[in-house]
Amino acid sequence: MQKKLLFLASSLAFGLGLGNAQSQNIPFRNYCATDSMTSAAMDMYPDYARGRKEFTDMIKGLNNNPEAARIKKNGGKYTIPIVIHIMHTYGSNNITDAQVMDAVRIINEDYSKTSADTGSVISAYKPLHANVEFEFKLAQKDPQGNCTSGITRTYTPLTNNADNNVKNLIRWAPEKYLNIWVVDRISFGAGGYSYLPCNVPPNLEGVVILNTQFGSVGLSNGGNFSARSLTHEIGHYMGLPHVWGAGNTPGASTNCGMDDGIADTPNTVGSTNFSCNTASNSCTGTFPFPDPNGAMPDNVQNFMDYSSCAKMFTNGQKTVMVNALFNTTINSNCRNTLADSANLVATGTNPGFVPGACAPDVDFSSTSKRVCAGNIVAFQEQAYNLRGSAATYHWTFPGGSPATSTSPNPFVTYNTPGVYNVTLRVVNANGQDSLTKTNAVIVGSGNSIAGVPFIRGFEKANFPTDPSNPAESWEREVSGNNGWERTTSVAATGVGSLRVRNNIVTAGLTNALISPSISFYNVKGASLKFKLAHAQKTSESNERLVVSISEDCGNTWTDRYTKTGGTLATAPITASGNFSPQSASHWRQETVVIPNTFSGGNLMFKFEVTSDGGNPVYLDDIEINGIVSGMNESLASAANLNVYPNPSNGDATVSFALPTASDYTLEVLSVTGQQIGKSYVKQSQNGTQEIKLSNITGQQNLKAGVYLVKLQANGFTTLKKAIVF
Repeated sequence: MQKKLLFLASSLAFGLGLGNAQSQNIPFRNYCATDSMTSAAMDMYPDYARGRKEFTDMIKGLNNNPEAARIKKNGGKYTIPIVIHIMHTYGSNNITDAQVMDAVRIINEDYSKTSADTGSVISAYKPLHANVEFEFKLAQKDPQGNCTSGITRTYTPLTNNADNNVKNLIRWAPEKYLNIWVVDRISFGAGGYSYLPCNVPPNLEGVVILNTQFGSVGLSNGGNFSARSLTHEIGHYMGLPHVWGAGNTPGASTNCGMDDGIADTPNTVGSTNFSCNTASNSCTGTFPFPDPNGAMPDNVQNFMDYSSCAKMFTNGQKTVMVNALFNTTINSNCRNTLADSANLVATGTNPGFVPGACAPDVDFSSTSKRVCAGNIVAFQEQAYNLRGSAATYHWTFPGGSPATSTSPNPFVTYNTPGVYNVTLRVVNANGQDSLTKTNAVIVGSGNSIAGVPFIRGFEKANFPTDPSNPAESWEREVSGNNGWERTTSVAATGVGSLRVRNNIVTAGLTNALISPSISFYNVKGASLKFKLAHAQKTSESNERLVVSISEDCGNTWTDRYTKTGGTLATAPITASGNFSPQSASHWRQETVVIPNTFSGGNLMFKFEVTSDGGNPVYLDDIEINGIVSGMNESLASAANLNVYPNPSNGDATVSFALPTASDYTLEVLSVTGQQIGKSYVKQSQNGTQEIKLSNITGQQNLKAGVYLVKLQANGFTTLKKAIVF
């Protein structure tokens, strides 16, 4: 089973880009960045710059010497091993084998001049229409020589924000395989991208493409453009620029002054808005062969244009791609090893190789990770590489009922709160594989020890656990190499706050902080307040914070707050990526209204940060307040409870106002609710009241820490934080 790796990769990329290609009227945006990203990669990697120059010079030589282009492999076809890496979060984006096979069918038809629409190439280009004679075969042996279907499946949230970051999660030797990663979204808005040869750094090699522009069935948007997107990207991989040359501004008149370096593709401005005007001649007089007078129309049906009627490569383009595979006159490493006969044997793609059934690669999913005690979790096997062979399933569910199962998709009840692992072993005639997911199911009691009002300042060093009261511990869901962590370098108040260091979290990964269960029985008019600090790294930085509420032990969540980018920021742009709040002005208090529809149960709160590779997000002073049934909200507000100075050395004064003469109770509590001291006054006069903190606690030297001052009077309750240093 291929292991999933941590990664650190360059974000340099170029390629065909669409947000959605289903409509033929979508305006062009950032479809690809061939020129700028290739230049950036060449700046970063000198060997790549040398390889690109040598390949470009070779292409110019081929135009001037047609005999040099005639490289012919025995047997006619040029076989290229491929592997398809499906990057998914389970669900529909774990696309079917049928969609993969359809995509492979299309590229093989396009590169062998056998597609159904081949006959509709316009007469001007029929003599130039090439059979490239490439055959793409799914690998039947993995890099270790094990049996494979040529399809891998990797769970990763990065599928929603993919670029080169997915390549180090799983990558087969690029000198042996054409790696193709199929994803949900590409971070810079493209529909797919690759790198031109030669000397491409191994960590950049391969094609990344959207699952909506992959084949013509399943999740594909369908239509010519989406179905041929992979054909286009492989064209880049094999050395072809766009038909108008470098750059990504199709339709620009300046494109007539550029060239793709291939003799039989006319200069053109390129198609815009998926147009298909086969009579257009956008660069009259600039086409050198075979029409020196410029009467030849644009080759809008070319796979390397952006039209909606792509269906051909030219003979000149074939020459470029075949030379990428077999030319040995240049010193750079191009695609020379892929179609080598020894490599075909090593990858199981050689003629006559008969693949058999493989041992399984195991994976599984579940309907939920968090449930309340007594609830049911449905599991689904996600094993792949079986190639239709019969398999048996052997589940183990510690803490579950049943504790074992042989069903491929069992239902399991968890009655006891706790955190449980799950194991699945899959066996077929060719072998077996097993997978244990730790902390796969988190079962909550459904009960709550904490109540409203609830205040946390993260002053305790043992965050996120609370040894004195485990039920009030916080939970972290960590993605990548960093999650929510406590820091004492900065704080809104006190000495501690929380942060997620997005500068060391891969863009696209999400880290969550989950509160203990808090009772909201008979609570109305509730709100969540917290202090936030963040600065963008650039004006384009787009970190996101989502605050959500769960009523069912974290099984489902309702979003109540979302801010991203500039709306999330509380401080000026900090380009270093190491922002930390340096003044009170860098902190902003946020308020989230908790609807009364949530009253009557136990709630959990989640603070979820999605990284864009920018600056940290800081969090402090979480307060949840509300009016318990029978209490008067307006009186609680009018009391104006205050502690000053705050922080203090313990000699602070507590002040508040009573609208009418009434009994009142003052308590000092620890942040976990333990009573430190209490003062009860009967029939006090109305107006402003003041009392020393030490008089409430009975302690002149109160231990340093964070405390809650709780006032109850006239049927209302209100709290204030007091910090002692």
